[in-house]
Amino acid sequence: MITIILENSIELIKKIFEQNVVYSVWSSNNSRSLGDILLSLLQYNKNGKFIFLTHTAHKDICDLFLNKIDILIISDFAYKYSGYTKNIHANYQKLIDYNNINYIENQIDLIKKNINFDNFLENNDVIIYPYRSDNHQIDIDYLNTIVKVCKKFKLNIYTNIVENHPNYLNEEIIEGTQKLTIKLDKLIKNTNKKLIIFSNRSGILDLLYYISNVTIFDLVPNNPEWMKDFIFEKNKIHKNIYRDNVYDIFYEKINIDEFYNQINNILIKHI
Repeated sequence: MITIILENSIELIKKIFEQNVVYSVWSSNNSRSLGDILLSLLQYNKNGKFIFLTHTAHKDICDLFLNKIDILIISDFAYKYSGYTKNIHANYQKLIDYNNINYIENQIDLIKKNINFDNFLENNDVIIYPYRSDNHQIDIDYLNTIVKVCKKFKLNIYTNIVENHPNYLNEEIIEGTQKLTIKLDKLIKNTNKKLIIFSNRSGILDLLYYISNVTIFDLVPNNPEWMKDFIFEKNKIHKNIYRDNVYDIFYEKINIDEFYNQINNILIKHI
């Protein structure tokens, strides 16, 4: 795979987009929507040269598709060029072709072969906030409860802090946990360990439950807009195939005691 870092060079932009068909994912034109990119690239059946444009923040996820992407174009200003691309993310709820499951499973196997594991975490280590800018929105009482129940099982618990980044301004180490500072690429390299992840709903969770054996606690807020299009409820592949170690906890609908008990009962199955 050839990687091109696209700056504001008008001549280079013109040359690339006039002479090639460039693909993108509409939601990849900012620093979010990692899951959209993952699911789109998993199902995209390459035919001929494949050139993909995305935000600089998503290079790590695209690097997993060495067998598929011939030329990767990354830019902090990818949204400026999206009008020149062909969108491969046409319909979010139909992102996965239910008749193409075998192809997708083969793609996942190829992804795993591209990972150079570099482990420093241990089995059953707990990570709160894998790499997500809005986890601080979770009430501290719920976070303290996560720590309390995990300590019952004598687990190592980490709060992952993203330092020196403008989108991550409110992160603090949760009392009773250790500080961890790993970005997505480092997290991916530890996915052959049986980690335990607590996070808000995120594309990072899409990545983790496809390529790893981690146990995921998906903390879902009581938000009507989220629930209207909640992908886990509508997407067959999420619901029926890769859901063994993923647990959706609608934490704002339950009290602290019930929250504790749900986590406790799940951990009993996995520890």
